[in-house]
Amino acid sequence: MPGNPEVESSLLDALSFDQTYSANLKSLLAFSRRDWLHGLSLLDDAGLTLTFLRQLKKCAPPLQLPNWVQNRLGRNEHDHAVRSAQIVSEFLEFNRRMRSLSIRYLALKGLTLCPDFFEKPEQRVQYDYDFLVTPSQLDIARQLFQKLGYTAIETENSLPVDHLPTLVRKSGWKWKGNLYDPEIPLGVELHFQLWSGDFELIDARFPEDVWDRSNYRELHGESIPTLCREHALLYAVIHGFRHLLRNDLRLSHLYELGYFLERYAQNPGFWQGYESILKMCPQTAEMSAIMFQLSSMCFRHQLAPTARDIILQHLSPAADLWIRHYGRREALYCFRRSKHALFLHLDFLDQRKKLRIVARTWLFPRLPLPHFGIQTPDSERGLSFRLLQGSRYAWQIAQRVVFHASRFAQFLYELPIWYYRLYLHRKSLR
Repeated sequence: MPGNPEVESSLLDALSFDQTYSANLKSLLAFSRRDWLHGLSLLDDAGLTLTFLRQLKKCAPPLQLPNWVQNRLGRNEHDHAVRSAQIVSEFLEFNRRMRSLSIRYLALKGLTLCPDFFEKPEQRVQYDYDFLVTPSQLDIARQLFQKLGYTAIETENSLPVDHLPTLVRKSGWKWKGNLYDPEIPLGVELHFQLWSGDFELIDARFPEDVWDRSNYRELHGESIPTLCREHALLYAVIHGFRHLLRNDLRLSHLYELGYFLERYAQNPGFWQGYESILKMCPQTAEMSAIMFQLSSMCFRHQLAPTARDIILQHLSPAADLWIRHYGRREALYCFRRSKHALFLHLDFLDQRKKLRIVARTWLFPRLPLPHFGIQTPDSERGLSFRLLQGSRYAWQIAQRVVFHASRFAQFLYELPIWYYRLYLHRKSLR
């Protein structure tokens, strides 16, 4: 469905942390059915439908939205409440089992981000569990989940990541068109590091005292080992930045980052500690500046004085221009419509690495991950299944070929325009 700037602007205003915008939602009343279909689709892709519903509930008097919209949002809320309770129960069971085997791990993302990055667990859509495990115990952790019925997703994709192949239970579940389906099984990702520059060719460094500074958070009366607060923010930054470069950053990630920045805007003690971490690595400082500014542009949240200083000191002219020109517009579509993130990526690289990134992006693009039938048990994978699976994957590849070809032409056309804009922008800053 083509974009609708008025609808998109209204939705971002509704999600804004600035009450001047979020408290004035009357523009939603003028939405047509087509507008709502477009808007709800955007919110689903962004992972922010439940957050949007929470904002609607704050309105006094309540907005009189079309009945079908209210019913749809109500079903989403109900389904996810059931799903969230199941996630909490399953997560706590994993915690007990790993502790019983003395596996040293830290929970990443997910439930442990509450309340720093979002208000309540039932307001966040989650599709996997992430655990950082000490390298010496990775095999023990993997064997634990294999005994629980998890197997690695089969893929020929060689994209470097920071975790072992994703583990899933082959429960036979099939997609029913409901993103909030309580029966959607969650994958498990066992991480062995928090950043690798092998793919992006960016030499960022995560602090070495991750384990020493880790702490515990309470979840339903149980202690969960997690990153310390400064490291949690840094991981949110670099994790989000990597997804941005790979064209699959969800808008919800920027919202959660904004929630954190708003929550700690008046906490100078925290920012003193975070700034000291950034001094060890200019690359992570620039990543922080980019993600802070991009989040602020989208959601108008408060920024601590130190966070503003990080932006002023570490946001390069190229990154500043990129955010102004592409940031808010493409964030709405989770950066999936173009390859404009490559312009930002090039700003981090020397000439030799730039050529490698461009050549790899266009001449040797990564294959899409196969999605069809990953939950189907081996006993049900007959000839008809394999033929259907092969045809679906062939269609995925065909779509990627068309996408890369069209975006390559766009890239060749816009590259000189980008560098001319950058020249003018740098000149204006002198």
